[in-house]
Amino acid sequence: MVQHKPSSPSSFLIFLTTARWGNNIFLSMTAPAPIPLRAGALRLLFDHGMVRSVYYGATEIVRRVYMALRDQYWNTIPYSIDNLCVKRDDVSFSLSFDAQHLAPGIDITWHCSMDGSAEGVVTIAMQGEAKSTFLRNRIGWCILHPLTLCKGAPCTLEKYVGSVEKARFPGDAIAPYQPFVGLRGMTYPVESEIDCSLRFTGDIFETEDQRNWTDASFKTYSTPHSLPIPVEVVAGKRIDQQVTISLLGSRGEPQAKPVVPVLDFEKSFIGDNGPPRIGLGFSFQKPLQPGVAEKLSAAGLSHLRFDVDPRRDDLDAELSRVASVCGRIGCEAEVALHLTAGFQEELADFAAVLRVCEVPLCRLLVQCSDGTVPPPEMIDAVRRRLAKLVDEEGITLGTDRSFIEINRALSLTGPYEALCFSATPQVHTSDDRAIMENLEGLWECISFARTIANGKPVAVSPLTLRPRKDHSRPHKSGGADPRQQKFFGAAWLAGVLCACIQSGLHSLTCCGDVAGPEGIMSDDGTELFPLYHVLAAGINDAASVSACMIMNNGPEVAAVKVHTVSGYVLLLANLTDETVTVTITGLPEGGSIACLDVSTAGRARRETAFWERARRPIVPAQENYAAALQPYGVARIELPS
Repeated sequence: MVQHKPSSPSSFLIFLTTARWGNNIFLSMTAPAPIPLRAGALRLLFDHGMVRSVYYGATEIVRRVYMALRDQYWNTIPYSIDNLCVKRDDVSFSLSFDAQHLAPGIDITWHCSMDGSAEGVVTIAMQGEAKSTFLRNRIGWCILHPLTLCKGAPCTLEKYVGSVEKARFPGDAIAPYQPFVGLRGMTYPVESEIDCSLRFTGDIFETEDQRNWTDASFKTYSTPHSLPIPVEVVAGKRIDQQVTISLLGSRGEPQAKPVVPVLDFEKSFIGDNGPPRIGLGFSFQKPLQPGVAEKLSAAGLSHLRFDVDPRRDDLDAELSRVASVCGRIGCEAEVALHLTAGFQEELADFAAVLRVCEVPLCRLLVQCSDGTVPPPEMIDAVRRRLAKLVDEEGITLGTDRSFIEINRALSLTGPYEALCFSATPQVHTSDDRAIMENLEGLWECISFARTIANGKPVAVSPLTLRPRKDHSRPHKSGGADPRQQKFFGAAWLAGVLCACIQSGLHSLTCCGDVAGPEGIMSDDGTELFPLYHVLAAGINDAASVSACMIMNNGPEVAAVKVHTVSGYVLLLANLTDETVTVTITGLPEGGSIACLDVSTAGRARRETAFWERARRPIVPAQENYAAALQPYGVARIELPS
């Protein structure tokens, strides 16, 4: 038995570190490497206070088990951990630690014990105590079930009242409401004659379809949505919950086989369609600097998104600025029009101003200011009021919030021409791996949205790395994510484009702004962030595009194949924090490659034409080429026809 203890009595598993991209220095959170554990035939990881990636052989049976404290505004309150003690051998483990959630007005501590037996049983228990009185929406264990195993799969539910029911996880259709409620246990098949068994104690649990928020999982959690929230937690209140994971049925000791990333240039890629229209969000909170405008023009964007409140006194000046910015950049405008119950008068005012402002409008996102989906009468009023000013094909019904708002709308049969919703991979979890895992959820969400739209175009606007700051809800967290300025942000955006292309998305607006912490370059445009070059890789100018995602215990490499008038471009992104080598078969001779990673960071910060200037011939020219991608590195390969 190997025993691990921290070197000091108090050892936090979250560290604040400084990171640099050019002259920008910011704080980011890092954590030590996950600790691999075994419980009989089960393999899993302990990763900063949670259980992650429970595998039986090559099959992931549980994605995560983690403790979540959500305050009355649905903010997730982070925690620190102390006194970590790990004992492990080849077939079992025992682990414990102390944790504390500390935020203004909120103080709760809990002790966690995790045990894995040689028989393949994992028990995860917590005993907590509130040190202050506060309001909460949720507190307790959350269990994530992977889509690959569970989507559409049969399951057996053990209800809190003692009954047992047969059911199925949702399939291609994303469930708008909780498919399973009143739970204290469930089982679902892993392979022939082997089931995964889960049991929950300490509260009533239920399951939701997290694809509504572009997460790649189903989640079982406590505090049913049917109960009133928020709930007051009184100082001294005790919380005691336990989750048990085990296998039922005959089982041996399967070994996971590593996957060697291979791309067949002719056969691996899905789809052969026109590229999605790709644009950026735009904020008028600061003036558009000349350097920013110049570099935006070079990126070849389709459009910029502008949020417009028709109740503004200076609406004419606002739309004039929209027209001016689009003229300087050389792109069209996507206008998100936020309407209220007084939409008839608001539309009249908007139409009057739009008649005199030459806004190059490509899309009008019709949205309710409270985030709900506009009723049919609102869309009908838009068409009548703006018939001569807006192309009908550009009238888009949508929400400024997540897809769940569309999925729960009672009727989507009104006179709309397209659907739109916003997205972020961090509604529920925020670590690097979860963000990349949720690329699969984005694909699922867009695919089902297209089904709902019945063939009409679907737009995602905006998609941001971190939830945006909602000024109407000042207590709700949101804003810039430091990883947007790093190679991680570039790899994630390449993965986003891959998912959007595979799912047939019509239009994507990404990032909360063009410049600054939520943008693709510094405020003055003197430094480019890595994700700038993903947008400038040539997808917008493609004749057709296709994509492929290589999976190996989660997303590993995103690949986009771009067909141009002169040949092909392959965009490859490493979605992991380790070096990955991709073997490409059937590659035409005479290609060149440019890599966006640590070795080229200096040039990438300065040069809009980075891809052209950093490329080098693929030598020796060969049909099978091995491309080495550094952690979160992106490569662009140019190929002749």
